Amino acid sequence: MLLTKISMTWSDEATNESSYRVYRNDTLISTLEANTTSMGDNTTLAALWLIGNPKPSVTYAIEAFNSAGKSSKVEKTVSCP
Repeated sequence: MLLTKISMTWSDEATNESSYRVYRNDTLISTLEANTTSMGDNTTLAALWLIGNPKPSVTYAIEAFNSAGKSSKVEKTVSCP
């Protein structure tokens, strides 16, 4: 299976987060420490393109959370050209 590495960066605007949660297509894929501002993910995006899906895409979302709750998710969709 051919994997493509997706690199993500963001600004740490939360002042009281315990961690960040990262989702791929609404599935939790990672819980990161507070103050984290980047992550990489290996995905099958390129493999989907090679087997005939002309415009595969993956949607990532990130949210900060702590004992009081969670922030709204921020989403970004990545497409194979």
